[in-house]
Amino acid sequence: MNVLELPQDVLLPIVEFLTQHDAAQLARASWAAHALAMQRVLSVVELGTARPRKELAGHLPHVVSFTSLVLRTPNVYAHHIKSLTLHSDAIDPWSKGDVAYVPLLVEVLGHASNLRKLDLYQAESLFDICPALFDVIASHDRIQALELRHFGKKALSLLARMKSGLQEIALEDFADYSFDFACLRSHMATLKVFRIKRAVTILPPCDSDIWDQVHTLDLHTSYDYTPEVVTSLPRAFPQVRVLSMQQHSSRPLLTPPIAWPSIEALRLSHVWLNLITPVHLLHLGEVDVNRGFPLQCFEHLQPAALTLDMQYNWLQSIRAASNGLRKLRYLQLQNSPYLNHKFLRKLEELAELHLPLVAISMSTYFVHENITRDVATLFPTVELVGFGYYRTRCDLDMLHFPPEKWYRVGRKPETEGADSFVIEEAHPTEIAGINKYVENIGVFATK
Repeated sequence: MNVLELPQDVLLPIVEFLTQHDAAQLARASWAAHALAMQRVLSVVELGTARPRKELAGHLPHVVSFTSLVLRTPNVYAHHIKSLTLHSDAIDPWSKGDVAYVPLLVEVLGHASNLRKLDLYQAESLFDICPALFDVIASHDRIQALELRHFGKKALSLLARMKSGLQEIALEDFADYSFDFACLRSHMATLKVFRIKRAVTILPPCDSDIWDQVHTLDLHTSYDYTPEVVTSLPRAFPQVRVLSMQQHSSRPLLTPPIAWPSIEALRLSHVWLNLITPVHLLHLGEVDVNRGFPLQCFEHLQPAALTLDMQYNWLQSIRAASNGLRKLRYLQLQNSPYLNHKFLRKLEELAELHLPLVAISMSTYFVHENITRDVATLFPTVELVGFGYYRTRCDLDMLHFPPEKWYRVGRKPETEGADSFVIEEAHPTEIAGINKYVENIGVFATK
């Protein structure tokens, strides 16, 4: 039996499991396969590339080939587009040949009635080149997520003009000096995720502005937060569960005490949010422990899961604040690629604090059963030891890095000459379940 003769309600879910490269290969097999696979190929479109990636090998990488394909039968192909990313190398504002295809892209977007996510690099330049692009995006009524990179006031004004009520907004590299939350007012009733990266300064939101649907807030400024900005955030975003705050200043900011009971996961870098309500997951990145780091912080936060960047010397602060870590069950150590004698010595010092850990994970090149045995010896309560690969600094926006391999530690009564541990590698199919378990470990103990 020809597999293409199966009913569409059977075939379409199968095709959804294919990578876009595999779907593109399938589309070349026959006319029937082409009709089946193009829905998957066109569902997520990237024009240009952020970086070389194998899964984009069969993708339609250029504006000209993409627009030619879709406009051949727009009523069929444009309907399949759900996500579109336009990288900065797809259209070159200084090349008239590339710019000539922007009107065709505008025509495609006009037909893309099912578009849900749009990601634009060099957004300000694109709108200068083609104002019609601005208008067609603003007219869409089904877009849920918008990402603008390298943008200025013109691109930012798109938020107020949009017909769609956006659920997710991500902004990166704001060309003007200060960012004002007022631009988000049109999306108060729908916005759930807001991220801004590399804004020079961020102004405090107005007293009357409240985004009570936002559950994820990621704020990254190139200069300094002011105390007024930080203290106004709990009022403006009262339901935030995941909060990430970063600044590039060499002067860490210590804010007045703040109660923000909705927060479950907190990531801080070069800023210390003096939170007096507990959190579940705490990720401490580039916080200078020798300049104003408050040792009483853990007494308030009482994290059940803690991620530390091992490039920084946390041991002194952890040791001084160990009484505030009695609810800690999961410890993740980032930027620890080499498990050498120096690193093992740090583990020994951590073990001396007698933390009630159930799981430890490390980002490292090396995965070995003997390392798991060493960890199990140092931490008598540990049941799970995880390993992942070394993560670059570009990945540090994540609050938690899911390990790629886990070992279970079984303990048995010690007998003379016998090994007191049973080390068992978790099957790959179990990894996702273990990662979910450790991310939520002790969640009820923090609230």
